[in-house]
Amino acid sequence: MRRLSLVDPLELLNAPSHKHLLLISGGSVMKKIFISALAVLLMFTVTGCFSPSVPDIIPPEEEPSTPQEEPPAGNEPPVAYIDAVAPPTITIGEDVTLQGHGIDTDGTIVAYRWRSNIDGPLGVNESVVTSALTVGEHIVYLKVQDNNGDWSEEVSDTLVVTPEVIVPPEIVSFEADSGTIHIGETV
Repeated sequence: MRRLSLVDPLELLNAPSHKHLLLISGGSVMKKIFISALAVLLMFTVTGCFSPSVPDIIPPEEEPSTPQEEPPAGNEPPVAYIDAVAPPTITIGEDVTLQGHGIDTDGTIVAYRWRSNIDGPLGVNESVVTSALTVGEHIVYLKVQDNNGDWSEEVSDTLVVTPEVIVPPEIVSFEADSGTIHIGETV
């Protein structure tokens, strides 16, 4: 196999106008791309240690009709993080903001699921604002889904919803009658 440097694409462009197989492999990824040296210029952004190479010319009978890729080795599940439950204590009917994010080392986050151990589902966005929680000490859970369909483990935080305090009306003045009332009498 001949080695091809990613920093010198002219080597590929100056090669004979036969089709070549470009292999890029490293980590858990291996890409096989069939190219025509004069027709295609490819640009890659890769991370990790990769070894690009151009093997000898492939005989026409072995050339596939379409580019082929091998499936990725395995999917790492994403990880969910709760950034804020603010404020951590509210009175029933007040707004609370739930803020979280996810990290997927081999893909992207495509979905969010918030839930309460008392009230069930709360929202499906990175940030959720709600005032529809019942009284009690809630455990709020978040999980995230990656672009391969895998869900993270749930993470949790606590939120306390207190009842509304009803303050009795203040008596400003009181005027008493001069009569006497006995227990059991009608006034």
